[in-house]
Amino acid sequence: MSRKWVVSLCRSLIPAIAVISLFLSGSASKAAESPVLEWSKLYEGLGTGYSVQQTSDGGYIIGGSNLIKTDTEGNLQWYKPIARSARQTLDGGYIIGCSNVLTKTDSAGTVLWESILAASDELAIQLVRQTADGGYIVLGQTQSYGAGGYDIWLIKTDADGDKDWDTTFGGSANDYGASVQQTTDGGYSIGGSTESYGVGDSDLWLIKTDTNGIGQWNKIFGGSTESEYSGWAEQTSDGGYIIVGTSHDLGSTSDIRLFKTDANGEQQWDRYIGGGGHNVGGSYVEQTSDEGYIIVGFDDDTIWSTNDCLWKTDADGYKEWGLRVGDGSHSHRVNAVQQTSDGGYILCGGIDYVDVRGVTLKKLSHLYAPNQPSNVSPLNGATGVSLTPTLQSSAFSDPDIGDTHTASQWQMRTSSGGYSTPLIDVTSNTSLTDLIVPSETLDYELTYYWHVRHQDNRDMWSEWSTETLFTTADPPFNSPPSKPTNVWPGNGATGLSLTSTLQSSAFSDPNIADAHAASQWQVRTVGGGYGSPVYDSGTDGSHLTSIITPSLSHSTTYYWHVRHQDNHGDWSDWSAETFFVTVRPSWDINQDAKVDYKDLAILGAHYREPTSEPYPAWDINQDGKVDYKDLAILGAHYGDVY
Repeated sequence: MSRKWVVSLCRSLIPAIAVISLFLSGSASKAAESPVLEWSKLYEGLGTGYSVQQTSDGGYIIGGSNLIKTDTEGNLQWYKPIARSARQTLDGGYIIGCSNVLTKTDSAGTVLWESILAASDELAIQLVRQTADGGYIVLGQTQSYGAGGYDIWLIKTDADGDKDWDTTFGGSANDYGASVQQTTDGGYSIGGSTESYGVGDSDLWLIKTDTNGIGQWNKIFGGSTESEYSGWAEQTSDGGYIIVGTSHDLGSTSDIRLFKTDANGEQQWDRYIGGGGHNVGGSYVEQTSDEGYIIVGFDDDTIWSTNDCLWKTDADGYKEWGLRVGDGSHSHRVNAVQQTSDGGYILCGGIDYVDVRGVTLKKLSHLYAPNQPSNVSPLNGATGVSLTPTLQSSAFSDPDIGDTHTASQWQMRTSSGGYSTPLIDVTSNTSLTDLIVPSETLDYELTYYWHVRHQDNRDMWSEWSTETLFTTADPPFNSPPSKPTNVWPGNGATGLSLTSTLQSSAFSDPNIADAHAASQWQVRTVGGGYGSPVYDSGTDGSHLTSIITPSLSHSTTYYWHVRHQDNHGDWSDWSAETFFVTVRPSWDINQDAKVDYKDLAILGAHYREPTSEPYPAWDINQDGKVDYKDLAILGAHYGDVY
């Protein structure tokens, strides 16, 4: 056989998936939210799934006991009884490795050709991937060739499945391959485990070859008191490598072991992810879009029997979250995971129990709320804005790729109001990033405050945008205040004191923002006009809706009106005129509008009488007695007519 060189692949602990049922707590250097189950599919009677890939149409291809094609929601489209490892090819078809045979199909799964790479008892294909030249790189296991025991067999074919070259890696003991990948320099990296080399019973093994499969370097990862298995490896975005396995310390429980190397395979860091007192292990790793890593493995917590798990780490390998797969009543296996185009994850595997058997496919999503929008227009602090402005927000964006904008909620308030009772509160599935404020909602020269939030197709709302404000324009012309009314005294009132309080209605203006700046009060007599009133307050900015008149005359009818002025200096019309009559003088004892002998007779009849409250009319000066003082007052006005 061809070149032999040191390599390893662990006995693949690759499991399969079922129901996401429990969040695994654990320390993490950085906080992150675990995804949630978006949907779950079981394809009963189709065996187990070993590989999964999102296809160019958004659906999925599963390699395993059968080749299974689904749509974007995991609904079965077709399946073919050929598979183990399956990948979509550049022409939209599929390449499948199973046992010793390489099979190429079209996009509908129809076989185009088959290539038998070795005798059935000589080769067990583990993984196949298309290469940059349109050919294929095949990772297999063999006991027939190599140095002894199980060895890794690496085979390169052309686009038609004809062998270009092949090589084996391994030593005298058992060595296993878990993954193969064409690297950015055109060569290949192999991840696995070795029992032939290293310091423990089994160690993780990373092999780098050139384009012809000739080894360039290999690295062993593990400890003398531990055994490491699996060894799935992937090249990372920085040109280095990530390799995962299960580390078992004799006499203790097992842990996930995660190594990061540079481009030459030199170790940069080493992380353990433990199971908190029970066995856990890792069998598959892939770098995620945030430069972190997603790991597939197992957890044999005795409560849950054996159920496989999913772990997510940050870029430095520190655990962010973990999810156990299973419902506690069946044994679930996860064999593969891939991050999907929307930032979620697709997992495949299988369930094998008395009453349930089949391939499982699970879609996980993060289900983040939309990003907080911003207020675009009107600009914050804008002035001269029309009364029907268009409110505009920033475009919708969401951390969940593929989520869509389904609604927006717009709220507006005035400076004196809050959002608990907003001036505008509109939730719309049509006005998503702009809303025209209805007419007759806003008024001139007022300041308004507003914010908006976005909703996605999962009914999740963003945070409210940061509030901004704008001020509406001055009116094209100013309307004068509304005409006031005379409130007090009532029209025709009599017996008013000589210093009466006049009261108007409250200020009102068609321009809501206008303010009451001044009032003018005028009082006249029946014989006079407002050209020469008995009282004119002038423009009075202090007495806006009430004023006390100066001293008026007794038994006199007075007419009055008032007008209001706004802050623009415009006056309302005068109020409708009303009148009132002042009280008659106390010395007109019989109140017959003249002071004469009749009043004198009444006073004389009670002269020198003491009085008490309420004082009678003949106690003119209301001092508790009828005497010369009252007579003097009467005499001073004797003959007056009112």
